[in-house]
Amino acid sequence: KRSGYALATERLGGDLEGFITAEAFERLLSPAGQSLAALEKEAAGATFTLLAWGFAYLYTACQVWSPASFTGGVHPTMGPRTFIEMLFLSFTNLSATGLSDILPITPPARALVMLEQFAGVAYIAVVVSRLIGLTIVRQREKKSF
Repeated sequence: KRSGYALATERLGGDLEGFITAEAFERLLSPAGQSLAALEKEAAGATFTLLAWGFAYLYTACQVWSPASFTGGVHPTMGPRTFIEMLFLSFTNLSATGLSDILPITPPARALVMLEQFAGVAYIAVVVSRLIGLTIVRQREKKSF
């Protein structure tokens, strides 16, 4: 019998090494003296999307490790939820719009959902504070000229 980790990585298509790129975070959190380039905005959006996809994969792995981790308002006894349903849950959860019609029912699934909720709030706080910091630096540079 194979371990849950082996089953999860097989189902997810191999390892997830380098899933969230350090380069995107580096661009987002670059030194305050730089202007806010279009590339930084794209990096912020890409990182948000990668977080959502990463948690969707974690939810899928959770279902392999702990069957019946999630239930849904539509077809609640259907068995494992599809990846698209997990992606939908991830985006709705990360963007703080709610849990959607898919609910975590086991402790590991609930723990993952709570982690994603925290990550979503923290990510928005980092992006907003970064934008405010860049705006303040720009205003100070304009006054010094």
